[in-house]
Amino acid sequence: MNELNFCKFTMKPHIKKVIWEITNECNYSCSYCIFSSTGKKPRGELSFTQINDTLTQLKYQGFNYIKFTGGEPFLRSDFLNILQLAYSLNFEMDVSTNAFLITEEMLYQLSLINLNFIHVSLDGYDIDSHEYVRGKNTFNKTIIGLKNLLKFNKNIRIGTVIHKYNQDYLQKIINLVDSMNVKSIIFSLMKPIGRMSNDVSSITTRTSEELIDNIQKPDKS
Repeated sequence: MNELNFCKFTMKPHIKKVIWEITNECNYSCSYCIFSSTGKKPRGELSFTQINDTLTQLKYQGFNYIKFTGGEPFLRSDFLNILQLAYSLNFEMDVSTNAFLITEEMLYQLSLINLNFIHVSLDGYDIDSHEYVRGKNTFNKTIIGLKNLLKFNKNIRIGTVIHKYNQDYLQKIINLVDSMNVKSIIFSLMKPIGRMSNDVSSITTRTSEELIDNIQKPDKS
């Protein structure tokens, strides 16, 4: 594991970045979703033509980096076309996904796009620990999608949200992704915002120092 850090939103001086929620539709129902994404396609979602125009304007305004997030970006049937368009405009890019929809059929097209990395959300080391906050029937699909991605793209980053129910198992999550030769994992702390607005019942009870100490101790199980 080459990287082990807590989420820090920092950018290099030459980067002018846009974080683009390309859709609010999602096939998961994560209890802590900051966007309160739903299983329905939102009304008024930008068309491909509108996205094309927006990308052109962003380029004109000097932006050079786009982080595509959601919802689940790959629920858009035109998302690969959006990535290809942004790539043709010389944007640097990364994508946040739950990997549920990553199939072998789309991997070749993804391999032709120079993504800085693909960020895959994984909040547990097994079904129970992951699905406690992300919903049923999500863990195995995420692992399958992650393994598919790793066949074509080694620039995969795992993102784990720390909460009360996985706070003591972070090393197990590291061990899992390390066993798949993922080189980077980033942790962030669950906050009472979005769908969890003002709800602190699942917030971690550990201090940052305790969490770091937990990670640095060898897993004896």
